[in-house]
Amino acid sequence: DGKASLAGKEHDVSFLMDLAASVAGMSFDVVDIPDYLPFAALLPSALKSFDVKVGRFVLSLHGTLSMGLSDNWDGNSLQLGSLEQFENLLYRSVDVRYGISSRYAAEWTQKTGFEALVVDPGVPVELPSEKLGPPRDARVRIVPELCFVGRQEKWKGPDLFVEFCSRLPRDLFAEFRIVGPEVEIAGSGSREAIARLAETRGLV
Repeated sequence: DGKASLAGKEHDVSFLMDLAASVAGMSFDVVDIPDYLPFAALLPSALKSFDVKVGRFVLSLHGTLSMGLSDNWDGNSLQLGSLEQFENLLYRSVDVRYGISSRYAAEWTQKTGFEALVVDPGVPVELPSEKLGPPRDARVRIVPELCFVGRQEKWKGPDLFVEFCSRLPRDLFAEFRIVGPEVEIAGSGSREAIARLAETRGLV
């Protein structure tokens, strides 16, 4: 019905209380919460009940649980109203929000009116001055393997990776691989869906 309800979420509440109990009486400058743990909206209250002092609660934007569940492999819509309510509550209740995707941060800012900071993930890397390994014969052509790395949630785009591979000239790569754990939502698994798509596109 779209209302934030804890019905059937006893395990989540117990987890938060156990977490708070494990640091009872301690103090922290910052507690960083990932946004894919929506019921962590209750964490401040749980910590307070165990006399835990926190300077700032910070939310790191990775991608919400409802995003992964709504874009599932069988295409059926799930009832996620309560989950989305907790995700909104979590976003609004923290002191600072940050992420590495400017688009994702902008979506939340527009949706809630609370700004999310965008952090540049780029880290300068000093390349070695010496060449590693024996020199390669420039006449030898190395055919690369193409890899998708990540959980096989549909919203992460493994299906787009398969489509991309199917449109490349076949002699440009040796193999293509999906590297990451399978996902099953509402009885539909990622492995079967990706395999069917690869077969349809002539990749297997």
